[in-house]
Amino acid sequence: MSLLEQVKEMFESVVGGKMTDDHTRLVSEFLASLTSGQSGGLQGLIRSFEDKGLGNIVSSWVGTGSSLPITAEQVETGLGKERIQQLASKVGLSTDTTKSALASLLPMLVDRLTPDGKVPDASQLQQYLDKFKGKLPAKAAKA
Repeated sequence: MSLLEQVKEMFESVVGGKMTDDHTRLVSEFLASLTSGQSGGLQGLIRSFEDKGLGNIVSSWVGTGSSLPITAEQVETGLGKERIQQLASKVGLSTDTTKSALASLLPMLVDRLTPDGKVPDASQLQQYLDKFKGKLPAKAAKA
């Protein structure tokens, strides 16, 4: 099963229906934010969660063992209210739906982006995300 198929399956279980273009754009937008200079990339994401006291959770996602779950409230703590609002606004979802979806998706996404428990450097991450973006529907890829 491809990463996109896994993302769709997980997202559909969270929202209780088919993954819409808005939902697909959320995944695309979030992954794209990992390559922006402002966010600090995947390392910045990890550091943000660590700085907010959620290091044990995010470390489990990077490691090779089981990934710990995270709540929607912890996602907001780790990412910050402003970043959640920006993501929600860009894709047309409520902040509650955005937080809930990211709570389900982040453990799996970070796990997949850190093979063998190693955080990829910026160029490796960009290569991976370029491949993923090519698999998204055209409407979502333009987000």
